[in-house]
Amino acid sequence: MAKKENVKQYDGYKVGDEVYCKTYITGDVSFGKIQIIHLSDKNPACFTFGCVTTGACKLALFSDIIKDPTSAQINKVKRGSEKLRRRK
Repeated sequence: MAKKENVKQYDGYKVGDEVYCKTYITGDVSFGKIQIIHLSDKNPACFTFGCVTTGACKLALFSDIIKDPTSAQINKVKRGSEKLRRRK
């Protein structure tokens, strides 16, 4: 079995939950709502989320969710989302 379809929750998180996390590959701190949960036998569990700092869909591992974000991490996300809103 390579892929599980239509997974709605994993490890206490479900589609629609808002999380702080580090993005896959770059490791940038971000915040967004879980949109799709990806599970497979060959890869670690991950999810696609809507990033509020860039406005894009990004990928993160469940192991990279920040359960208790620091005030510096929260402020970094706020500054990024404010920049996104000012671009218009």
